[in-house]
Amino acid sequence: MRNPKANLRPVFLAPHYDDVALSCGGTVALLAERGLRPVIITCFGGEPPATLSAFARFQHQWRGLDDHNALAVRRQEERSAATLLGAEPLWLGLPDAIYRGDHYQSDAELFGAIHPDEWSLLDELEQALTSLLDEAGIQPAWYAVPLGIGNHVDHQLVRLLGQRLRAHGQVVWSYEDFPYVLLPGGEDQRHALVTQYCEQTPWMIELSAEHLERRIAAIACYESQLAVIFRDLGDPAEAVKRAAQRVRQGQLIERLWLLRSRVKEHSKAIAHVPWLLSQPEH
Repeated sequence: MRNPKANLRPVFLAPHYDDVALSCGGTVALLAERGLRPVIITCFGGEPPATLSAFARFQHQWRGLDDHNALAVRRQEERSAATLLGAEPLWLGLPDAIYRGDHYQSDAELFGAIHPDEWSLLDELEQALTSLLDEAGIQPAWYAVPLGIGNHVDHQLVRLLGQRLRAHGQVVWSYEDFPYVLLPGGEDQRHALVTQYCEQTPWMIELSAEHLERRIAAIACYESQLAVIFRDLGDPAEAVKRAAQRVRQGQLIERLWLLRSRVKEHSKAIAHVPWLLSQPEH
């Protein structure tokens, strides 16, 4: 008899092109190596408006992107990175926060509270995700979403989407947003977010040097973003290694935390994991 789990695939939800490779690319590479066909879905990967705000134009200029082909460049970067990781890249039609009218016109707004007019985006996100999965014939085994370290509004919205999926009975894990977790205050914010939203014991995913190198190579595909992302962290490869080595001395680790539902179902959710990737003993 055919194993019905064979059709299930881990689905990583990224706020933007690059977030999954940056934060948990080694895990994606490991899952792909085991034949589990991971999917990366960029939630805010849609077309920008015809007329850009001054803030959006500044963001393009800072990254050396042309206003007219920025999205094409970003999507090609995503395809290249996903190929290296062994994942299928997909995206939804909702635009990045910098393109959504005048709601976010400064870093303070972009990394602040979600604009009150945008709460309806959660419904749009959920509907768009459901439609995409149906059209692509993808059955999620589980989801992974960002914790929201750094407080970017799009990261907050994708975590909220994860909470909705969790409330609907889905298994949803959270990854620690890189590079924000390495910036001053990042570890304290990670701890606070895990305490508020997740089960405390993380899924510790041990990587080989090759898995980490694939993550590093995938990150290097995002040429338009590197100078900005690593401006305070130095060499990208060294920064990624530093992040992976900080958890357990002598090992390369990426961590996922299980999002809590209103009624705790930790043991039930954990039961979904071993056929995908064994967890070490805690």
